Amino acid sequence: ANFDGSVYDLFGEQNIQGKLAIKGSSWGELGDLRRITLPRTKPFKISGGIERNHDVWLIDVASARIGQSDLSGKFEYDTRPDRSLLKGQLTGKRFVLADLAPAFGSTESDSTNKDRIFPDQPLDFATYNRMNAEITINIDYVDLGKTFRESLAPLKASLNLNKNKLSLAKIDARTAQGSISGEIFIDAHKQKEVSNPQQEKNIERIKADWGINVAVKNINLEKWLTISEARKKDAKQNNKSETSLAYITGLLNGKAKLKGKGNSTAQLLSSLNGDLSLYIRNGEMSHFIVEAV
Repeated sequence: ANFDGSVYDLFGEQNIQGKLAIKGSSWGELGDLRRITLPRTKPFKISGGIERNHDVWLIDVASARIGQSDLSGKFEYDTRPDRSLLKGQLTGKRFVLADLAPAFGSTESDSTNKDRIFPDQPLDFATYNRMNAEITINIDYVDLGKTFRESLAPLKASLNLNKNKLSLAKIDARTAQGSISGEIFIDAHKQKEVSNPQQEKNIERIKADWGINVAVKNINLEKWLTISEARKKDAKQNNKSETSLAYITGLLNGKAKLKGKGNSTAQLLSSLNGDLSLYIRNGEMSHFIVEAV
């Protein structure tokens, strides 16, 4: 970290004002240093202005580079409440979801391990009790990965952390001529368990309850899903120019209201339960899918 500025009232308020530049291997390590809740990420660089006055930090992030992501924002961190409160707005030109892979328990070895589809590393829920947060999100472009041809552009949402419950609410995302809306939450609460019935001593373990309540409307599947090179090659060889190259086409609509439990991404997905309703209007399905079924 490099700081260029001033520290005044050294033996009193210890106020600070200046410019700050930080780089490191993960946002999570920065969070550990300042005892705040930040996700595990790929290597990052942050630059901007910082000011501290009467136990309130004002942070103007001019640039936050995480992997391939380019973010910015303005925040206020108030240490006066019993549990510190972070408020502000996260903005950015580009966010790549894979840059948050460590936050979901993914490691470098997962990309080469063909036996493991989803990360099973325990997630870092213990940091959720460090603070509360109220942050609005407005990002121009969100890259979802190789499976999807089109990004979310833009993505708007409200991120809240209160009493160990993290929620991404008021989701409003546009993609492939359609939209995604809803809420996702993680409630990381403590649960007392007795390790031995003959002992009175209880052990506190963090349990995570997950919830997903989202709706999709009129997403053009042909524009949204990636077409594999093998599919393109097959269509070209068989001269199927009159047939769509996509495996499935049409407008996707539906709702998902699901709940799960677990301390890893794999545990969450294996425990999902609830209601899922999807339908496609004006759709066509490739014969490859029919043969696979």
